[in-house]
Amino acid sequence: MTTPTHLDGLADCPLDRSTPFGMTNVSTTQLSIARHYGGIKFNGARYTYFPDTDELVRDDVLRWLVKMKRKPRLPQPDGGKLARASKSESKLKSGN
Repeated sequence: MTTPTHLDGLADCPLDRSTPFGMTNVSTTQLSIARHYGGIKFNGARYTYFPDTDELVRDDVLRWLVKMKRKPRLPQPDGGKLARASKSESKLKSGN
């Protein structure tokens, strides 16, 4: 069984592919200097080092992954009035 990495699920990533999204097994390569500094700059792109998976991931890819993990908020049909009303009612009941 393979361990999950930060590079899983990037097939649909629309970002520039002129430099790699990431690199694995970094500690055994010339890029191992990244272990000591937390990242490197490679071919003009900034990479962050993850010691738990021994890989470098491009910073713009990390931002894209965070954005994709956020769940979109659905608009409420009442414009959020019901949620605000229930909060104010609970304050009145508690006496605050």
